[in-house]
Amino acid sequence: MKNEIALIEYLKETEKLCPELLNIIFDITLMASDYLNVFEYLLSDDLQELEYDYMDINDTINLVRIFLSSIDKSYKDKFDKSLIDGTFDIFYKDNIEEDRLDYPVCQESGRPVINMPLKYTVDDGAAIVHEFMHYMNSDTKNIGTRDIFSELISIYWELRYYQFLKDIGYSDKYFNQGIYERLDNVFDSANGVVLSGSALDIYHNTGNINRKNIKFIDKYRKLYKQNYNTIMDFCSEESFEDSIYDFHYDMGYLIGGVIAVNLLKKYKLNDIRIKYINDNIDNLSIDDVFKILDLDIKDSYKWIGYCKDVFESLEGVIYEDCNSNSRTYRSR
Repeated sequence: MKNEIALIEYLKETEKLCPELLNIIFDITLMASDYLNVFEYLLSDDLQELEYDYMDINDTINLVRIFLSSIDKSYKDKFDKSLIDGTFDIFYKDNIEEDRLDYPVCQESGRPVINMPLKYTVDDGAAIVHEFMHYMNSDTKNIGTRDIFSELISIYWELRYYQFLKDIGYSDKYFNQGIYERLDNVFDSANGVVLSGSALDIYHNTGNINRKNIKFIDKYRKLYKQNYNTIMDFCSEESFEDSIYDFHYDMGYLIGGVIAVNLLKKYKLNDIRIKYINDNIDNLSIDDVFKILDLDIKDSYKWIGYCKDVFESLEGVIYEDCNSNSRTYRSR
């Protein structure tokens, strides 16, 4: 097979860093396929952009500090320190220098540095909270569990920040758009998971990817029957190698977006759970995290159904076209 080396390398690395992941690749891939089927028509309409209202950066930082204090005072103290010592590289997004990225990201090069372009809107606070949570678990040694759940932690607190704004009197529309944009972003990630996860799963179980093997596995895995030709085409593309290596990123956004929306149902309880996971991720397995959250990945269709209900309940909010650049910016 043309791209066999990429599959071998990825599976070997996964076996070394996070062998648990090999046992749930298919469950996650099926989850992605179900998500695409449910949201295919919901996310196909042309929707106009809703602009976030202006907010001064000082007001944003004050709100973030209050929000972090409500989680744990030590979070607020670490946030204050990161602002002083330069961990947060904050700049207005229209003044992008050549060596700066134009989107928020927590990079690890010697030490974590948070690249944070500001829009001077209400959305800045959510971006800061998201990247700060990545910073909080950036020193973990348990790379496998962190890779899978780091986005869940950040997305959950990002959405809780919008919920916090709503609770203290800001418009519901910010929380609604935060939910929408996350569910929209998951759609792109689900596409990547279906293709990469299918290839990894087939190769892991058969040692090859060809029409005969897909035909064989088709007897008990409905996913391949639905995506037969697409998967075969994907496995011959030049971009295949990059897509396989990006699998865990796509998976993190998929799981993070879907589960975070579900956890908001019982946010008082889940605030405690997510904080515990974030503070103890080095000592937790994938199975531990699912148990703490009282979730079974084989029930993921129920999670997706709830996301659909939440999505359809958003009223009176105008969003931008789903095919615009919003997903790129939101993929923090």
